[in-house]
Amino acid sequence: MAPTLERLRLLHAVATHRTIAAAARESGYTSSAVSQQLSTLERELRTSLIERSNRGVTLTPAGRMLSVRAAAILDLVQAAAQEASYVGAAATPIAIRIAAFPTAITSLIVPAISVLDPFIQLAIVDMEPEQALACLADRTLDAAIIDSYDHEPAKLPQGVEDTILVREPLRLVAQKGRALPKRLSECPSSPWILGGTNSRLGRATHAICEMAGFDPVVLVETDDHRVTFDVMKSVDAMSLLPALTMCDAPSYVAASQELSISCYRTIHLVTRHVPHPHPAFDSLRAALRSSAPSALDSFK
Repeated sequence: MAPTLERLRLLHAVATHRTIAAAARESGYTSSAVSQQLSTLERELRTSLIERSNRGVTLTPAGRMLSVRAAAILDLVQAAAQEASYVGAAATPIAIRIAAFPTAITSLIVPAISVLDPFIQLAIVDMEPEQALACLADRTLDAAIIDSYDHEPAKLPQGVEDTILVREPLRLVAQKGRALPKRLSECPSSPWILGGTNSRLGRATHAICEMAGFDPVVLVETDDHRVTFDVMKSVDAMSLLPALTMCDAPSYVAASQELSISCYRTIHLVTRHVPHPHPAFDSLRAALRSSAPSALDSFK
């Protein structure tokens, strides 16, 4: 007997979340019901798919292989359903749930809405890249916009499509009117506002300062550039920020155009790989690509 689509979905949920309890929460089942469905699947296939222990569950080689195939099957079923609803006599809007970090939402997604196919209905979620990729894998998202830095390339899961939307330089930012140095090595004694050591921007900034020959004197650690700007209103401090963050910068801060930082941020659109994707995803990709240069032009 062929496995049912629902049992394949539950197996993939366990593979994604790594515990039966988490898979049950995501699927709307009880843990007992998920266990029963997986046991039935094992009996149908006459092979062991998961190994249970006090620390949770792990997939056997057969379970991992079936989970990969299940992911492809689930994507095909979803794409087929979307396509059918799109071309039907009473075509309904296709909903695309997309996650992005705040700057990407305001600078890339919102400007793209006006040029999207009218049948596309976006649901935008503010989410950091690591969480967005996890949600993309468990199918609670359809797309994710993430960022990476030259010092730390993106770590993408298997089975996804990666589209580079824009590469933007990092800029030295400080209070407007302040004499900015022409070399980063000239400002080791200045107080700095940096991304936290657990953030990609924070790690990139520390690496850049190390290459310039100094350890920055960190006054504030924050990943929110609005906090950075608020602090700069009262404190003569410096920061390294991607160019797009300056699109909505207040008038009292400025970015150096003379000092070149040898590091770029890359912004990616990540979607699941599907052999025959719905045309709405091509429309979304094209709209985001068109909004990216416009966002950088507004910075210049």
